[in-house]
Amino acid sequence: MLAACHRSGSDRADAGRLYTTEQLYQIKTWRNLDEALKQPVDSIIKLVYFKQNADEFPKEVLGFTNLNVLEVTYNSIRELPDGIQKLPYLQSLYLQQNQFSSFPESIMGIKNLQRLSLAGNQIQELPENLSSLHLLRELNLSGNRIRQLPASFFTTTSLEVANLSHNQIAHLDDALKQLTQLRKLYLNDNQFTEIPSVIRQMPNLQFVDISGNHIPREELIEFVKENPQLKIVI
Repeated sequence: MLAACHRSGSDRADAGRLYTTEQLYQIKTWRNLDEALKQPVDSIIKLVYFKQNADEFPKEVLGFTNLNVLEVTYNSIRELPDGIQKLPYLQSLYLQQNQFSSFPESIMGIKNLQRLSLAGNQIQELPENLSSLHLLRELNLSGNRIRQLPASFFTTTSLEVANLSHNQIAHLDDALKQLTQLRKLYLNDNQFTEIPSVIRQMPNLQFVDISGNHIPREELIEFVKENPQLKIVI
C-alpha cells in the first residue's frame, strides 16, 4: 500500500494517520504553498515553506489537517497562531531561522510532536510545561539566547537528542540524569568553564559535543580518556 504513496511524485498518500520515518520518505514533500492549496487538503502530509520573506505564519497551512511534517524556515516569523495545535498528526515541526523571541506557547498543544527545531531564533527562556510534550524525541534549540534550563526540561523524559549549542548556558543541573533515553547531547559554544559532572552519570549517552566552551584543555583530554564509551567532540 505504501509503495504507492509516492512513486510518481503525484500519488495521494493515505490521509488521516501517523506515518513512520521510513514511510514518510516515500511521500511527496510539497515545497510550493500555492500548488499545495490546489490539492485536496487532506492529501498534504509534508510541507516546506522556505525563504518566503514572510513575517507572519501562513495560516492557510492550518487547513492541512493531516500534516505529519511541517517546515517553516528562514523567514521572519515572530509568533505562531493558536490553531497549530489542531494539527493532530503533526510529528515534526521545523521553525529554525525565524525571529521568535519567546518559545511559542501553542506548540505545547501538539500532542504527537516528536521532533522540534527552533534553532537560530532569539529565545531566552523555555516554558515550564515543556514536559507536556511527552513524545518529544529530538529538540534543537541551537543558536538562541538561553542561559538556563527550567525544571521541566529535565522531566521531558522521552528526549533522545538535545541540541543546546550556541547559547549562553554555563551550568547543567544534575537532574539531567533523569533523561535516561538521551543519546546525543550538543553543548558546544556555550559558557561552560568545566565539564558538567552529570554527564558522567548518564550510561545511555553515546555522543556529546562540549567544544567551543571555556573548559581547560587538560580537563577535556582527561574526560576523553576516562570515557572511552562516549564519542566526544572537544
